[in-house]
Order: sequence, then C-alpha cells, then structure tokens
Amino acid sequence: MKQEKKELLSLWLREFRKLEDLSQEETARIFKTSLSTYRNWETGRYAPSPVYLSKIERLIKSRQV
Repeated sequence: MKQEKKELLSLWLREFRKLEDLSQEETARIFKTSLSTYRNWETGRYAPSPVYLSKIERLIKSRQV
C-alpha cells in the first residue's frame, strides 16, 4: 500500500475511533485483531491485509462514516 493511502487510512481509523468514543483496545476487538496490530494500523506503521481492509470497508458502509 502506498504511503499516502496508509496515512489516509490511519487518519480515518483514528477519527472513527474518536467519533465512536472507543479505545484502541475496543476498536481492535471490533476488527478481531490484536491491540498491537491495531495500533500499528492507526499510527500508519503497517497497513492492514486485504482481509482486514475488507472488514474496515464494511464497517465504513455500515456506520455511514
């Protein structure tokens, strides 16, 4: 994934979490991943796999964020 796309996704994840008033741990549970993995996504260190990108997309659509 290109750096700018990772940064955009990172920003969206952080903003989504704040808007929903969730902790990083709670958000990690929503995505069924570890806290450290979620933190890496939110900081832009790593990008989610295609499987998790699909979960994120479904969440965006379901919450209409």
